[in-house]
Amino acid sequence: GQQPSHLIEVYTDKTFSKLFKRVFVDADSYLPVEWYDYEDGKLSLQSSWRNFQSTKSLPATLFSLKGDN
Repeated sequence: GQQPSHLIEVYTDKTFSKLFKRVFVDADSYLPVEWYDYEDGKLSLQSSWRNFQSTKSLPATLFSLKGDN
């Protein structure tokens, strides 16, 4: 995107050879603006959000990076 953001990358192993998640987080709101999922190191899913407004009733478990939900 065009706004300042932070990049978070999660790998499947300690050698950083296979990417698992890549998330761009808005620098002001700390909400994700782009989310990429990888399977076997290859892009499998891409999501992006604009003008996101959260509902406080959403459980925190919906935002897990573990991949076991």
